[in-house]
Amino acid sequence: MKLHPFVLAVLSLAAAGSALAADLPKRKSGLWEVKTSMPDMPAQAQQGPIQVCVDEKTDDMSQAVADAEAKKNCSKSEIKRDGERYLIHSVCKEMGGTMTTDGVFSGKFDSAYRAEMKATYDPPIMNMKESRMVMEARWLGPCKPGMRPGEVILPGGQKIDPSKMGGR
Repeated sequence: MKLHPFVLAVLSLAAAGSALAADLPKRKSGLWEVKTSMPDMPAQAQQGPIQVCVDEKTDDMSQAVADAEAKKNCSKSEIKRDGERYLIHSVCKEMGGTMTTDGVFSGKFDSAYRAEMKATYDPPIMNMKESRMVMEARWLGPCKPGMRPGEVILPGGQKIDPSKMGGR
């Protein structure tokens, strides 16, 4: 399955618990459902929610991977707390161009949170100058039997174990 770079970035954020900075709150361990809405890419938005099995260790590993990628590919990767919200800004090299991402994360990371994100591309990627996305995540309870922390269940039931995809 080939996904648009912005979708991959968003899924990485979802799986990493918004791991752009160490000062973000930790998500509660267990199974999280993550729904996305992408008005600029309706086919991607219609694929349904993903489920992510989270524990403190996998969030920490995701943090380390995200930080390493940001140092390698990004000239900026910052987060600022604004009351109960977290404002994210990054400027990264992607596919021969620059992707600038701005997002706002809000909610309680022990039960539910929401992210509104916008990415702009210079030059445009796949004829797109920008994309927008809303991500809503909610805690469902303990991870499913046999599911390991870090595993992701895609729409349709396919399981992905990021620890077996290299980079960890």
